[in-house]
Amino acid sequence: MSQLLYDSFKVFDEAALKFRTFILAFSGGKDSTAVAILLYKWLSERVRRGEKTPHIVLLHNDTLSEIPEMEEWVDDFVKQFKDNLLRLGVKLRVVFARPKATETWYWRVFVRGYPASTFNFRWCVDMLKIEPTEKALRSYRSHVVVVGSRDEESGARARSMASRFGSCTGGGSCLGAYFTVSNDIPKIAPIRFWSYEMVWAFLKAQRDFDVEKLFNLYRGLASSGSLGGRYGCWHCTLVTRQAANYYRREYLYAEAVRLIYKAVSDLA
Repeated sequence: MSQLLYDSFKVFDEAALKFRTFILAFSGGKDSTAVAILLYKWLSERVRRGEKTPHIVLLHNDTLSEIPEMEEWVDDFVKQFKDNLLRLGVKLRVVFARPKATETWYWRVFVRGYPASTFNFRWCVDMLKIEPTEKALRSYRSHVVVVGSRDEESGARARSMASRFGSCTGGGSCLGAYFTVSNDIPKIAPIRFWSYEMVWAFLKAQRDFDVEKLFNLYRGLASSGSLGGRYGCWHCTLVTRQAANYYRREYLYAEAVRLIYKAVSDLA
């Protein structure tokens, strides 16, 4: 773990030589939370040594489709992050990127009659995530986006990361494997090679932020005492079962709506 922490700090150091602004892509999940705290720790070290720090932008893509507990956690962490960076004297701007009223899932489905998303027609990803985020990024110059993507998330993610970031075969520095440029947007993935266990161990060990709400969110998804599961839009039809709803009785109605929507769309 210590070597991975060292590597992550080196990634930030290298990025700071090239970019004036770090844009932290914060979803509210465990990985983006770990990256945010890691960035804070790196900034703390820079301030302690009297070194220049980049401007920080916390960018949250709000799809307007998360369960209330996730929205509450995001608001809570953003406030903590703002307070901590204020104490450091580091400049921070918080941006919530949201789809336009006529681009939300609700408008597209209930007014325009859009079908359920499939792996071949993922219209929701473009309208709810990519377009609002890219619009928010256009106003920044000399910036790098800090993401919480990890190879271990899934086989598909590992292949995607290898394609975009390259691979690390050993025998030399792997620093380049943390950097990429996608659609003219430079990105760094400081925890790319962290495992699931490493992420939770880091979150448990740190004492700079109160992450109990995050742990409670993931405990709600646990089926065997683990902290497994992933969060996403409650209406996502690209998953077999929406665990965020399934394990909370008060959201079973939302799971029913999702399944009915998918079934009706499949008949069309």
